[in-house]
Amino acid sequence: MFPAVQGQKPPSFFLLPHYACAQGRSGSAVMSEPVTGPIVIVGAGQAGMQLATTLRQLKCTAPITLIGDEPFPPYERPPLSKAYLAGELAEERLFFRKAQAYADQGIDLRLATRVSVLDRATRTVTTDRGETLAYAACVLATGSRARHLRIEGADLDGVLTLRGIADAKTLRNRVRPGLRAVVIGGGYIGMEIAASLTKLGARVTVVEALPRVLSRGVAPAIATYVAQRHQDEGVVLQTGVGVAAFEGGAAVEGVRLADGRTLPADLVVVGVGAVMNDELAAAAGLATDGGVVTDAMARTADAAVFAIGDVSVQDHGFLGRRVRLESVQNAVDQAKAVARTLMGQPTAMVEVPWFWTQQFDMMIQMVGVAEEGLEWVSRGDPTTGSFALYGLTDGVISAVQAVNSGSDYALGRRLVRDRTSAKASVLADPATDLKALLAKRA
Repeated sequence: MFPAVQGQKPPSFFLLPHYACAQGRSGSAVMSEPVTGPIVIVGAGQAGMQLATTLRQLKCTAPITLIGDEPFPPYERPPLSKAYLAGELAEERLFFRKAQAYADQGIDLRLATRVSVLDRATRTVTTDRGETLAYAACVLATGSRARHLRIEGADLDGVLTLRGIADAKTLRNRVRPGLRAVVIGGGYIGMEIAASLTKLGARVTVVEALPRVLSRGVAPAIATYVAQRHQDEGVVLQTGVGVAAFEGGAAVEGVRLADGRTLPADLVVVGVGAVMNDELAAAAGLATDGGVVTDAMARTADAAVFAIGDVSVQDHGFLGRRVRLESVQNAVDQAKAVARTLMGQPTAMVEVPWFWTQQFDMMIQMVGVAEEGLEWVSRGDPTTGSFALYGLTDGVISAVQAVNSGSDYALGRRLVRDRTSAKASVLADPATDLKALLAKRA
C-alpha cells in the first residue's frame, strides 16, 4: 500500500490528479448548490484531514467537524512501518500540522472520540461522549484496523500488530539487538516491518502462507528481487507455509507452523491485512462489501452520506469497475473530489492509481493495478539496483512497476493514463525512447 512517500514530500514529477465533472443525461455537467449546513467528517486520518482542509481552501463557509478516535491530531501512517519504526523519523514529523492549525481554519477537531450512531433519518451522528451532531453532509473516512489471527496463543504478550502511533511505539520499545522477531505476512506491511526491525538489530523471520512474498499486486520478478534483497540483509523467509499457533507461557516464545515446525520468537508481529471499519455504515443501512459501497463520486445510496479513503469501495472512473484502494493517493484524490462536489460541482475522480513501498534501499513505485495475466516486460538491469517492469494487457501498457527508477515511474504514469499501445519487443529494447510513444499519441 502506498501513499505520498513515507514521511517524504511527493517528488516534483508527480502528476496532478485528473477529475471529471459528473454528466447529466444530456451530457452537460451537473452542477448543484454548495452545502451550507454542517459537514461532519467521521475519521481524522489522511482522507478526513484532506477533505476538511480542502474545503476551507475552496472557501467553504459551512461548519466543519472532524472527528477522530485517536488522541493524536491527523498524522501520516505510512512512516509507522518504515522510518518511524526504524528510529529515523521523530514523532513530531508524523503530524500534518498542529492541532491549533485546524482551529485557526475554523475546523472543529474532536479527538479520542468515536461516532457510535449514524442516524440517516434525522441526519445526525451520536458520539460515545453522548453528543449528537446534526449534518447536512456526512463523510465516512473511518479507514481500517489491523486484522488479527484467531489461533491459539493470539492473546499472548508479545504478539503485536501495527496500525497506529501507539502500536509503533510499543513495537519499537520492545526491539533490541539480537531479538528474535517473527513477522507473519509477507505483503507490503510485513516486508516493511521486517526491514525496519532488521535495521534495529533484530533477527527477523517472515512467514508467508503463499508461495512467494508480495504475491498480490507485484510483478513476480520484482517480488523475487525484493526477497533476495531481504535475504542479503539476513531476513529469513519461510514461504508456502501457514501458522498453526503461537506458543509460550505468559509471553510468546515460539510460532508453530502448519507443517509442525516451531520457530523460536521473542516477539511476533502479525501483518496479514486489514479489516474495514464499515460497521457504522452497515448499521445505518448503507451497502457494504468489504468497505462502504459508493459511486464514482464517493456517494453512498444516501445523497447526504459519502465515503472516502481505505473504507470506500468505489466505482473507479479510470479502472472502469468497483474497487477498494489502500493508498495515500487514493485518499487524497477522493477527498479533493468530494470537496468539489460539496462545493457545488459534482466530481468523479478518474486518476490512475499509484502506490509505493520502501524497504532497505529500495524505493518501489507502482502505477496501475497489476492484474493476473499481464505480460511483463523488463527495462534496465536489476544488478544495478535500478530497473522497471512494464505490464501489457492486449498490447496496451496498463501497469508500470519501478525499483529505484523515478524516471520510469513518472513516465509510466503518463503511459498508463493515456492507455498507450506498445509492442513487447519495443519496450524491451533499451534503445527505445519511451517518450516517443507519448509523442505518437499527441
